[in-house]
Amino acid sequence: MAKENYSISQVKALAALCDGEVVRRVAFKGALGRMLEDSGFIVVSKQGKSYLFKAISPAKMEAYARRLLDVEDIREYLRLLQKKASGEDISRSEASKGANGSKRFDERVMKGFKVNVIGMLDVTYDGQSLALAAPRGMCVELQDWKKLTIADNVTVVGVENYETFMYIKDYAYLFEDRGPCLFVFRDTVTPGAYERVRDFLLSVPNRYLHFGDLDLGGVNIYLNEYRRILGDRASFLLPYGYEEMLRHGDNALYIDQVDLHPDVSLDNAVAPLVDAIRRCKAVVEQERLSIANSS
Repeated sequence: MAKENYSISQVKALAALCDGEVVRRVAFKGALGRMLEDSGFIVVSKQGKSYLFKAISPAKMEAYARRLLDVEDIREYLRLLQKKASGEDISRSEASKGANGSKRFDERVMKGFKVNVIGMLDVTYDGQSLALAAPRGMCVELQDWKKLTIADNVTVVGVENYETFMYIKDYAYLFEDRGPCLFVFRDTVTPGAYERVRDFLLSVPNRYLHFGDLDLGGVNIYLNEYRRILGDRASFLLPYGYEEMLRHGDNALYIDQVDLHPDVSLDNAVAPLVDAIRRCKAVVEQERLSIANSS
């Protein structure tokens, strides 16, 4: 499937978000605006009749936008689009550097339903029993999730951040007492991937555990996208000592999310976390929980 052909104005607006600017929602017409709202990387506010977007973390927004556009450098890609629109020729080397390929800017896109494991997990795929495994920094991509069968005692863990998902072995201590786990990436970039993961979760009886940032945005994502549809099968990962982590957390990111109000009535278990975030006026990104950053 070809990558969405975003307009110059949309790419320019994405670049502005990556620079920490406030951008009107109208700049992201159609599906792109909805994707950004669902991404968990922005906070939405209102000014008069206009809705405004701002990246919670410009660095994470940039990583998200690079994957969305399938480019290495958003600003260089924008420059090439503007150059092309002006009628100037673009060299093959320029196109290759600017857009991950020299044939077309809108040709490539990530595909699939990605899963990962910490050690090995026995599963059945297309009727064949196998031990699912992946080295650190790698994952497994399933082209047909309907062919995957997992045991009922496996907990499906949804991971918000792509880098965390790829290096999930660095977070093994958080899952030592949870039995076998299958990790899935909350992929809102690859066309259809988010919906396929949701359909998979609805098709199995397994428990679901949400592994996200300890912030209001992460709680919102969990409650609205998972708890609401999975009910009591879903829970949110609350690491031991999370309140102490929040005391040394990020105040600037909290301020960006202060207007978010998660509906904790959907799961009272996350109410203490929301209270602690408000009390400490800080948040903790899930990368802080890795082995390298946990001490």
